[in-house]
Amino acid sequence: MIGILAAILISNNRANDTATQSYIRSMVSGVETLHDSVTGKLPLRPPLAPLLLAKLLILPL
Repeated sequence: MIGILAAILISNNRANDTATQSYIRSMVSGVETLHDSVTGKLPLRPPLAPLLLAKLLILPL
């Protein structure tokens, strides 16, 4: 009984670890796309285009 519970917990932890790694990789890729191609710096604030697009999709004119 204890062995079965331990196996379930270990598999759940592995699944969570894999999901976390995938999420972090996705976030790193997103941040890397924001780098300026010349200077390599990040903008001081995020670009407005995705925010405006999201606003248009939620509240069409």
